[in-house]
Amino acid sequence: MTNWRATDVPVILSLVFAMSSACAPPIGPSDAVAEASATLESRYSNTNTPSSTPTPIPSSTRRPTRTPTTTPTPFPFQSPPAPFVFEESGMIAIAPPQGPSRILYEADEGPGPAAPSLSPDCQWVAFMLFREGSMGFESDIAIGRIDGTDLRPLATSFREESNPSWSGDGTRIAYIVEAHQLYVMWVATRATAQIVSVDGSMGSVAWSPTSDEIAYLTLSQEAPSIQIVQVNTRAVREISTGSAVPQGGLSWSPDGTRLAFVSEEELIVLDPDSGATETILSLSGIEGGTSWTSDGSAIAFSYKWRDEAERYHWDIYLVQVDSKEISRLTTSGEARDADICKSAVAP
Repeated sequence: MTNWRATDVPVILSLVFAMSSACAPPIGPSDAVAEASATLESRYSNTNTPSSTPTPIPSSTRRPTRTPTTTPTPFPFQSPPAPFVFEESGMIAIAPPQGPSRILYEADEGPGPAAPSLSPDCQWVAFMLFREGSMGFESDIAIGRIDGTDLRPLATSFREESNPSWSGDGTRIAYIVEAHQLYVMWVATRATAQIVSVDGSMGSVAWSPTSDEIAYLTLSQEAPSIQIVQVNTRAVREISTGSAVPQGGLSWSPDGTRLAFVSEEELIVLDPDSGATETILSLSGIEGGTSWTSDGSAIAFSYKWRDEAERYHWDIYLVQVDSKEISRLTTSGEARDADICKSAVAP
C-alpha cells in the first residue's frame, strides 16, 4: 500500500547475514522461530526485543526543536477508526483507537525502517530495513509481530527490495526488486517468483484483498500509469486514469472494486474495470500513503505542510469518501504512510 522514499539520516548499519536454505514454518500466533530471529539479530543493529511496555512516541513538548509552529489546516483531530501502523521520525509505530501511540521498531542509528504494511489479520507488519552496500544504502524486507517481537528477515539479497504488500489471504508478500521487477514471496517457505518486469521503474504496489491481482505504478519515460497483473496467469493490463496522472499511494478498497491513488495533490478513486475516476479530495500538500478503512467509507492519506520556519512536516489525515469530510489522525508533524487495520479482530 506504501511508497519507498529515501531517508536523510546518514549512518552505517552492520549487516552480515547468511540466509538459511531450510523452509521456515508457517506463521502463526504460537510460532517462535528462534533461529530466524537470532539470524536477524546478527544482521540488523535494532534487534533488541522491546519491553512489554514499548516507549511511547515522544510528544511535541519533549522535542521543541521539531515541533510545528503552525497548524496547516483547521480540520479537527479524531481518534482513528481502527489501529494503524505508520512511519514516525525514522520508526515504525502503531496508533490504537484509544491511548498513546507506541514504537514497534526503531533503528539505533542510520536510516530508519519504512513503508509498513499490515497483514490481513493485523498481527504482523512487513517493512523495509536499510543496510549499507557498495553503492550506498540498500533496502531489504523484514516482518515482525505488531507487539514489536519476533523480528525476522524475509527478502534479503545483494539487490534492493522495497514496497512490501500482503496478499489478501496473508500467505504471500509482493515487493519490488531493483526498482523494476515485481516479486512474490511465500512467507512460510520464503520461496519466490518473479511476476512481471517493466521498462523504467515501479512505484507503489498494492495486492488486492481477493489475492488474485496486484496493482502497481510504472514510471517510465512516458506518462506514469497504473497496471494490474493477474498473479496466476501473469497477464497484465494497463488501467485508464483519464486526465489524472498517478503519482503514488495505491491502495485497494476492502471489497476489491476500487483503487485509491494520489495525482497532483488530488486523492482519486478509480474503478479499474470501467476506468471511471472520482476526485475525492483536492488539497495542496496531499501525498501518497493511502489506506482505506475496513468498511470502505474513508481513506487515510499523508499530508505535507510547512511551518513558519519553512520546515516541512507530515501528518496523517482521514477523508470520508461520500461526505468529503476531513479529520486529522496525527499531530506530531512527523507521521506518514499509514496502513489501517481491516481485520474484525483488531490487535
